[in-house]
Amino acid sequence: MDEMENINVNETPRISINSTNRSWYDSVDSGYVSLTPQSGGYTPIISGYRSRVSSTPDYTGRETVDILSLLGDRSNHWRIVSKILSFLGPQDLCSVSMVSKTWRTICMNDSKANTRRLIHVILRKNVKENLKLIKKSKIEGDIQSSPKSRYARKGYLLEVQNLLQVPGNQLPPGSPPVSPSKVKFHSFVKASRTLAPWEHLLPCPNCSFPCHVDGEKNVGTCSRQGCSMEFCTFCSSRPHTGPCKTPLLATPTKRNKRLVIGSRQSKRNLRRL
Repeated sequence: MDEMENINVNETPRISINSTNRSWYDSVDSGYVSLTPQSGGYTPIISGYRSRVSSTPDYTGRETVDILSLLGDRSNHWRIVSKILSFLGPQDLCSVSMVSKTWRTICMNDSKANTRRLIHVILRKNVKENLKLIKKSKIEGDIQSSPKSRYARKGYLLEVQNLLQVPGNQLPPGSPPVSPSKVKFHSFVKASRTLAPWEHLLPCPNCSFPCHVDGEKNVGTCSRQGCSMEFCTFCSSRPHTGPCKTPLLATPTKRNKRLVIGSRQSKRNLRRL
């Protein structure tokens, strides 16, 4: 009991570690354990060792996953990436390389896919340049064939040809355009050639083209095939029997009998004019 009373509680016990065991403790603190057997003849039990294995990210529940970046950029699965790119055409490879810098790097690192992509780009450039040259030469040819071109004004020698001649099928020359009033005038002249002695001409109330009017029945028929309207000369309605149904005026006017073409009265009127 006396010996226990003499012990100081605040004192920490000192443990002596020899040189052979110190190297083993240092390896445990650093996270690595030496596999060489110790001189003490026993295998120590490690209690405070922490594992350094990284956890695999979980992508479940996500709407979108960049599978190409995961396989080609964040991990080393170039065989799978090369297999995926082999199923794509040259145009699709160009589209893939324009998505992002990561996808462009992945596409350029695959030699076969990058070769197919570059060949497609070169062919497209050549086709585009050829189209530009063809279009430019066509425009220059049209300019040179024009009589008002800058080549003709500056005195360039051109082939002897009719510059105003339009290439292609030559259409027969058509008649000059005629005004509507002249068209109706010619139609009246043409209709007068087929008039009967008891008929005269009147303008159609629908289309203003000539109509053959029967003087006995007072019924007119339009000579134009697209119209062919039949009407009463007094009320301009459909042909009917009996008096017209239009209301009479309070002061009826005297209706003069229409002159027949070639009669004496018509000739007198022409002489007055």
